[in-house]
Amino acid sequence: MLENFYKDILKEDITVLASRPMNGRVQIILDFLSKYGILKQKKIIMFGIDDPSSFYIEKLVSLISKIDGKEIKSYFHPCSDFKKSLHIKESFTKAIKILGSSNIKMCDLAFVHFSIDILDYILEYDEEKNVDIMILNTIDGIIQKSNYEVEEILEKIKKYARKYHTHFIILSNVDRKSEVREKQRIIDINYYEELQKQVNLFTLIYRLKKNNIYINKLELLISSQKNAKIENCYYNEKTNEIEGNEVYEKR
Repeated sequence: MLENFYKDILKEDITVLASRPMNGRVQIILDFLSKYGILKQKKIIMFGIDDPSSFYIEKLVSLISKIDGKEIKSYFHPCSDFKKSLHIKESFTKAIKILGSSNIKMCDLAFVHFSIDILDYILEYDEEKNVDIMILNTIDGIIQKSNYEVEEILEKIKKYARKYHTHFIILSNVDRKSEVREKQRIIDINYYEELQKQVNLFTLIYRLKKNNIYINKLELLISSQKNAKIENCYYNEKTNEIEGNEVYEKR
């Protein structure tokens, strides 16, 4: 449903994907990984600086197998419900095989101690330099763990992207104060002033409110040097799927 947005990502060196927690960023990443890492077999590496790989693996298996996330969690963590016998569904094993045969790699960096800077480790990870897409989760975590200044971090990423034709998706957090407003803004993204010097495509995701209560409709505020647009899409929590969108161009 977000094909035009995903095509824009593959035209840019760096795309920033930002949201507050529980506001839809995970669902967009899962949708992207499913369509491009599994269906289109793009070579993708996702570096987990804040969230462990197991979090996304469980979500992807749930998405592929159509098995409820709570049941999937019991498969990965059987001791969490030891009173029940564990019956593994065939769709679960098929999903594991599909994910295993994909070109998606996950690398956890949250609890690793490095002999070199964390950013240097990330940029040297792909020895063959043939990865199509690198996902960094999150830029906030890299900035906190790296000895480089913010501007230097972004310059190094930009230089790598152009040299090796790699597209970066950088996940970012959003100022907590923005939650009090009905509409969030691109400038609410953490480190926005520094990011805009190297980034051409920003996407801010947040759940829409009705009577001050969050609903399952996501709003994507997309800003680039060429134009800006808003995409409204519905997230189905039962299937983990993005089910529809409406696009409003702003010139």
